[in-house]
Amino acid sequence: MDYLLQHHRPLIDAEYAFNEGGGGRVRDGQYLSHDVQASEKKYVDFTLETTNPGGHSSRPTKDNAITQLSAALIKVGAYDFPVHLNEITRTYFERSAAITPGPMGAAMKALAKDPADARAIATLSSDPAYNSQMRTSCVATMLEGGHAPNALPQRAHANVNCRILPDATTEDVQATLVKVVNDPKVKITTERAARNSPPSPLTRN
Repeated sequence: MDYLLQHHRPLIDAEYAFNEGGGGRVRDGQYLSHDVQASEKKYVDFTLETTNPGGHSSRPTKDNAITQLSAALIKVGAYDFPVHLNEITRTYFERSAAITPGPMGAAMKALAKDPADARAIATLSSDPAYNSQMRTSCVATMLEGGHAPNALPQRAHANVNCRILPDATTEDVQATLVKVVNDPKVKITTERAARNSPPSPLTRN
């Protein structure tokens, strides 16, 4: 990209561009659609950390850094962020309903009509791909704790990766995680906020 900017600037003065990131849908050998990406969720990693004075494992205590962190991660894993559709995702489900058979297609149609339809949300949430298009998602991806097999852990930490809806902020998600974990002994931080990435407007041009 730097080379193009420096030597061939006119080549990137385009109204739109195609890349390899799209994809199509084929069923029974019949081409159904070609998906075009018009929006993208934001990426941010949070660190959840617990600390403790430690001690010898022969004298365990209830305030164990690893078990405290584990309890926090279970809460995060069980939590579903609210469903929120923007113009792009709502149109996606509306159009996809016509080429998606069975209960999933019916759920898409119902959700596009009423984003608060609980039955439609439950059906679509059973598919990880559709679930991730409806809401912000956070999941534990890395875990580390303890320093010796016969010692109480002095520190435990985990990485929680979040994919944030375009109109949500890092601060919003961090505040939600703090509320969900509901434990002041679990420190939740991030090194950098996600870059603002609003959805592209849909036009018929």
